[in-house]
Amino acid sequence: MTKPHQGSQRTDVMSYGPPHERAASHAHDERQPPLRYWSNGRRLIAAALCVAAAALLSASYYQPHLRPASVIVVILTGGILFRLWPRGKAFPPDSKSRRHPGGFPAMAQPPHDNGQSTGMRSAAGTQIRLNQDAPTPPQSPVGARPPGPRQDVYRNPQQGPPRQSPPNPNQALHPNQALHPGQAPNPNQPLYPPRGPNPLRPLVFVRPSAYSTAQWRLPQLLAQPGVTADQACVGDLDVRAASVVGRGHRHAAGRPLPRQDAFQLGTARCGGRGYLLVAVADGTSSAKYADLGASIAAVGAVGFLQNRLQADAAPDEKSCAEMFQWLADTIASVAQQEGHRPGDYTTTLLVAVVPDAPTDLGAGREVLLCWIGDSPAWQFNGDGWHQVAGHAKQGYDQNTLDASLPSGPRLFQHTTIRLAPATALALMTDGLGDVLTNVSSSQAELARRWAAPPPLPEFLRDLDFDAPGQDDDRTAVLVWCPAGRQAAP
Repeated sequence: MTKPHQGSQRTDVMSYGPPHERAASHAHDERQPPLRYWSNGRRLIAAALCVAAAALLSASYYQPHLRPASVIVVILTGGILFRLWPRGKAFPPDSKSRRHPGGFPAMAQPPHDNGQSTGMRSAAGTQIRLNQDAPTPPQSPVGARPPGPRQDVYRNPQQGPPRQSPPNPNQALHPNQALHPGQAPNPNQPLYPPRGPNPLRPLVFVRPSAYSTAQWRLPQLLAQPGVTADQACVGDLDVRAASVVGRGHRHAAGRPLPRQDAFQLGTARCGGRGYLLVAVADGTSSAKYADLGASIAAVGAVGFLQNRLQADAAPDEKSCAEMFQWLADTIASVAQQEGHRPGDYTTTLLVAVVPDAPTDLGAGREVLLCWIGDSPAWQFNGDGWHQVAGHAKQGYDQNTLDASLPSGPRLFQHTTIRLAPATALALMTDGLGDVLTNVSSSQAELARRWAAPPPLPEFLRDLDFDAPGQDDDRTAVLVWCPAGRQAAP
């Protein structure tokens, strides 16, 4: 880039003179700018007129009858010279004034121009157009060129607009731009390129399924979010909970389904002891409003147990029976109010009542589990995973239910287990339970990842796993019992 002369201002005059001269000036380009000083022809004409006027004035001094003619000649000579004189402040080629870098003198900035207009009218009525790249004092330094593409102000208008450079084939296009307008977009292809290594990439068992690259879709009806998670510290327990809609449900092209799993956490105190309350529900896919049935069951179970424990009623088999009967009546009542069948809200339910402190020194704590349906509970430690509650699926009956809400509240089951120190209890739906049962590598991998309470985003990522044939919703609530804690007083 050529450095401008110090203190110079560039203001190019594009059109001046008579109309025919102004029209001819448009044919000039930057290599042939318009003349700003007298040409040789104009000099000869001016010299001849001046000599003729001087000779006539000299003759009229001796011949008085020639004086009127001499006055007329002088006036005509002045008018012709004024007409031939260039407009604007012009400098001869040998002047010592500031010069344009190309060899032509620079024109001064008009005193009343604000630097924003593209043209003005001179005192003589001649149109003067300023160059677009002229500086705008005082915002721009003197002689500086503003950013942006340079505009050719001397371009002939008949030549059309300036030529545009061809597009760069290596330049990335916006996702909404298509390389071939007639080509239909691929709905399974991501709109945006990958963002590089992703530490939260979903966990894959065996191999990616057919839904691994498919897009998420929303259900047609208003439903709960497809992903939800929570974490808590209750007493000396660490809790992680998450629920993710299954890949088969969220990628269904014809009828995407909502997340039909639900969980609920709560706390209560009874007899001077604190308890952690956990409920996990799984609505059946065949039920029209399975997501609502699961939510009613999970939230209602924790609320019912909170009221019973705060009334100093110990958690036992009787409390479980009353809870399941109350939930069945509640779901049937909601269905009747909405004008639906109770079977449209069919769901399973798994509930745990966990003391928030050890019962005996070094012996852990007793946990009450009650359930109806096939939602399992697993316990894992250094020896691996062990199922402690729920219906164990085997053979061809993996998708059949022997009991559910609201149809069979009396078919619930219950048990009491001892949660030892350095052990974790996992309550889950069959979306995760089937993986632990059917995918051999899942138990070792999840035991390694969940040996200690992970950050909540990682726990949610682990539940969003991908495995062939495992497309159901998956929900899990894990409770970690620490090691080396003393018994409560």
